Amino acid sequence: MCVCVRARVSANDSPTTPRARCSGLTATVYYGIEKATNREVAVKLMSRRTVSLSPTLMREISILKALKHPSIVELYDVFYDENEDLYLVMELAHGQELFDSLLEKRVYTEDTARAIVRRVLTALAYVHKLGIAHRDLKPENIIIKEASDAPDGFLLKLVDFGFANIVADGMATPLGTLGYKVRDAAAALHAPCNDEREECVCRHTACALSLSLTITVLLH
Repeated sequence: MCVCVRARVSANDSPTTPRARCSGLTATVYYGIEKATNREVAVKLMSRRTVSLSPTLMREISILKALKHPSIVELYDVFYDENEDLYLVMELAHGQELFDSLLEKRVYTEDTARAIVRRVLTALAYVHKLGIAHRDLKPENIIIKEASDAPDGFLLKLVDFGFANIVADGMATPLGTLGYKVRDAAAALHAPCNDEREECVCRHTACALSLSLTITVLLH
């Protein structure tokens, strides 16, 4: 993939500049254009040192490569430059965090709130079917944008799979964001499971509990 990087994405960009979201302070995100298709992309750059100090990064990349869903941000390509810095070329998620939308005191109708939750549930059902748990579900990781030609009148993307894990790899690490974790989630992660199906239910409980708190915030 050949990408032309146009500008660094920052909080100071003008409202007309497409915004990409960075999952933390370990990367710089640039706005780019894929030359072959003229498609807008977000280019996430991580230094060689950052990559070497992040043992979970390769797991996140592996998980993102496996995900192809209309409500999940897509990873298009991964490559290193001559300095062994790592570049992730990702779908540019237009819109704003659901959290920011709520901070602006936007009032969602019950029908719209139901549609948002249904879209998130569809995305979660997809990743859970693949044996993956997101483990950091919260309004900040849900990007939403009004679009009259889209189903329910909006586009939605689930982002930030930095804490995601494959269920079979073990899920005992207490990850997530304080405020969107429930005490019962820790018990669910350590709960004994009698068979493979029950194990999936146990290990995905954390996502379900986080979603329940997100719904509470959405309808508050």
